[in-house]
Amino acid sequence: MKMCRPHRVPLPTQPCCTSAHAGAGRRVVTPLSPNDWKFICNGRNVSVSPSIGSWSLPCRSHYVIEHGRIRWADDWTDEQVERGRNADLHRKRSPE
Repeated sequence: MKMCRPHRVPLPTQPCCTSAHAGAGRRVVTPLSPNDWKFICNGRNVSVSPSIGSWSLPCRSHYVIEHGRIRWADDWTDEQVERGRNADLHRKRSPE
């Protein structure tokens, strides 16, 4: 049973927005910047990619926002998390 549950999906009306959920007895807010995520908004709802993972929290929540709805994703192993973080760093350091 998942302990973390996202409770709202913000529309990206500013350069940075957040995704918030309650997990492990605390409120968790994840800043979503256009440098790290792609936003697609049709005026009524939003999709965000790639997935959002809270790997450093006890609940290790992992989800995707598609058309304003939360779709839970599988937990990742520590090795998958490390590969994902390395890929993110490589992408940020590489010229487009």
